[in-house]
Amino acid sequence: MRYGRLMAMGIVFVSSTFAPAALAQQNANQPQKWEYKVVNYCDPENQAIDEREIIQYLGEEGWELVSADTRQVSETTRCPVHYFKRPGGFESKQITKRQPQCSVPLDRSPSIRGLRLGMSADELLSLLAFNNNSRLPVETALKNAGLAPNYGLATFTLSPRDSTMMEVREKFAGIYNFSFTTFDGRLVGIHVTYSRRSPDLYPSWTIDEWTAKISSSFSIPGASYWEPSSSNDQRTLKCKGLEVEAVINPPVYTIFPALGIYRTPSLTIIDPSYRQVLDQRVKSDQENKQREFVF
Repeated sequence: MRYGRLMAMGIVFVSSTFAPAALAQQNANQPQKWEYKVVNYCDPENQAIDEREIIQYLGEEGWELVSADTRQVSETTRCPVHYFKRPGGFESKQITKRQPQCSVPLDRSPSIRGLRLGMSADELLSLLAFNNNSRLPVETALKNAGLAPNYGLATFTLSPRDSTMMEVREKFAGIYNFSFTTFDGRLVGIHVTYSRRSPDLYPSWTIDEWTAKISSSFSIPGASYWEPSSSNDQRTLKCKGLEVEAVINPPVYTIFPALGIYRTPSLTIIDPSYRQVLDQRVKSDQENKQREFVF
């Protein structure tokens, strides 16, 4: 009886020992399945991203670079192309993903009808073609920028619909207003809201359509690289030298029922480097006040 029990245990032991080996052998006989990915660096969403960033990012997702070549897309343009593969069914969720960084420098920031970050306040006013009388409020804002609590910062809003911009109204047709930010006399922020009176020129957009339009027009990374916000109608793209913000404004009900609800898009482009300098000036001023105060 005891011998029988030992034999049964031995059979169970042997079976459990060889089961994994048999399973491994069975798996070894199955062909390996692969996933493939092709990255073309002439695609708009890849143009402004460093190749090394993409390789690193995809490597963290389990993709292996297996080949690279170039494609002739025109007589003067060739595009690098990378080919990646990874085992099928790869568990990418186990990896903490790191989004590739947008590498657009400040000197390649989008230009909106000649308006570009980094231009001087004088260049800005010249482009907007103000006469002497209409320049006064803006020049006052720029002059007061050097006084506390501005610390070099000036902001002002202009509208092509105003009489002060009659000479350039056609150049800025379809734009409802501009908001500008200058720091030490240099343009560091441009905010543009497009006209709510021109649904035929600027149809109503969704935020995905709007970010895709901005990306393709300015050759910056596509919508998948934009950061969402607490609002479903706002996205932000943070690059090496600038930030771009896309917004779809609350709906406006047009006076023409057939047009329905119309939503205007806005675009903001910022050079964020001024913020650190501004913070340092504020901190220094506060420290001076603390030292100089006498009870």
